[in-house]
Amino acid sequence: MAITQIGVKVSLSPDFDRQDDITVLSESGSFGDNKMPVGGLSEGTQYYAKGWFVQDGIKIETDRYSTFTTRATDDDRFRFENADTSPVFIELSKHGSPNNITLSYSADGSTWSTWDSSVHPYVFEYEIPVGGSLYLKGDNWGTGNHAFIGNNASWQFTADGDVECHGNIMYLVDSTGQSLTAKPFSHLFDGMAEHLLTAPELPATTLATNCYSYLFNGCISLVDAPELPATSLVADCYMGIFMGCTSLVNTPELPATVMAQNCYANMFYGCTSVTVQPTLVGTVLASGCYQGMFRGTSITRAQLPPIMNLETSCYLYMYADTLLNAAPALPATRMFGGAYTGMFKGCTRLTQAPALPATRGDIGYNSMFEGCTSLIHAPALPATTGLVQAAYESMFEGCTSLIHAPALPATELPRAAYHAMFYGCRALSQAPALPATSFTGGQVYYEMFKGCTSLTVPPATLPATSLLGEDYADMFYGCTSLEESPAIYASPTATYCFNRMFDGNSGALKKITVYSDSWNVVNTSSWTRGSAGRGDFYNLGGATIPSYSSGAYKDAGIPYGWTVHTSL
Repeated sequence: MAITQIGVKVSLSPDFDRQDDITVLSESGSFGDNKMPVGGLSEGTQYYAKGWFVQDGIKIETDRYSTFTTRATDDDRFRFENADTSPVFIELSKHGSPNNITLSYSADGSTWSTWDSSVHPYVFEYEIPVGGSLYLKGDNWGTGNHAFIGNNASWQFTADGDVECHGNIMYLVDSTGQSLTAKPFSHLFDGMAEHLLTAPELPATTLATNCYSYLFNGCISLVDAPELPATSLVADCYMGIFMGCTSLVNTPELPATVMAQNCYANMFYGCTSVTVQPTLVGTVLASGCYQGMFRGTSITRAQLPPIMNLETSCYLYMYADTLLNAAPALPATRMFGGAYTGMFKGCTRLTQAPALPATRGDIGYNSMFEGCTSLIHAPALPATTGLVQAAYESMFEGCTSLIHAPALPATELPRAAYHAMFYGCRALSQAPALPATSFTGGQVYYEMFKGCTSLTVPPATLPATSLLGEDYADMFYGCTSLEESPAIYASPTATYCFNRMFDGNSGALKKITVYSDSWNVVNTSSWTRGSAGRGDFYNLGGATIPSYSSGAYKDAGIPYGWTVHTSL
């Protein structure tokens, strides 16, 4: 292995009491034959020289020749090394229409050739022999922040065999490797799949928008992540950087305290070998900053700084589909839309939910615990105002072990506020009271208790008198243990508002109470389909309600064989 003339570290004797790391300078000093050997020094070879050793930054003058034996210095130049048993073909090609680039390439880091992407064949191709290397460098600063990318486009490496990537990635945009200002390398190793075994260094401390987004996406053989020393983040900087790296075990430290939009979004998404999350120290959040960050990993414990003010989508699907068995504390009292959406979705080992004290801002928890099949108790939901559209939509959907539902005190509800909130909660036996009387959108209770096969105690009343489209549709669909309805005060005048409300009850339902003053079979289609041939129907509002008959709307009124009452 040839050693370069400048910056070579050697072990020196006998001029020093011990062997020390020193640096050989080519511009001064002399060898026994008064010249540097052709091709530079070689590793592990003894030389005689004097006058030009540097140790700890101080030049050491010697007036006689001394013997030294060279060893290889740590080479930080960007390079691929063949880690396969056969030659490996490396290609760098366009995906879309990114900016043109120029690279110098070398097999040994000494003799260089040039490739220009604006000249045919427009694709860089190189075969690395067994045991060989490919060095790359260039000055590709591009326009503005754009070096290796363009509008929705990028340069991407591919390989047909295993390689290790070493050295500083900045050599691709700065041929000296000295710059610490990142340029966008988005998707650069996206095409390496199983063939990239190690990652290059990412030393930049000044980041650029999108600089490392999806950089190692799908690199399924990568085990160790590179260090990420930057403490100041920018939008999308690490978004998806390790997404799909299924062998990744060792994650980097994340020292930044101020987040940027989508900065860590999907960072470890699908990294199924990650079992311990890196410590998060952020004190100021940003929109989408942690969304999907650990989704699909194998972490069992979560940690979050005690943030009191949240941002839009900041925790969106953050821990979804993990092996989490304990949730972090969530002390925030103020939030913006989507902050907790899907945060623990699919966490099948989670048994206890954290407290959710937020009462200010845009309140919404849709799909937060969806599919958490081991969750037993729901947290309190104290907010009475500020609910956003679909605020609690699917929040506990599929929580098949849930036995306790929280109180729902809000009296004014937006569209789809409780849509599918307890859908499929098969262990839930008692519904909370639903005091709301004002709806600002449809589908408010749509599918709310659908499939709750153990539900025996419904809300005592549904006091709203004015509905919008599908507000009660499918609300108790498939509740096969429910024997009586809430007292319903609204008339079915809104589009499909009662459709399939008690459908699929398997004959359990035996009592219905309505205070409606009018009836529309189009909006009550199949609302009691599947009811038994006996029961009591309390028509207390004076509406003319048809009895069961043949035709399209046979299940749109009073069930077949039921007794009608006009007073309690």
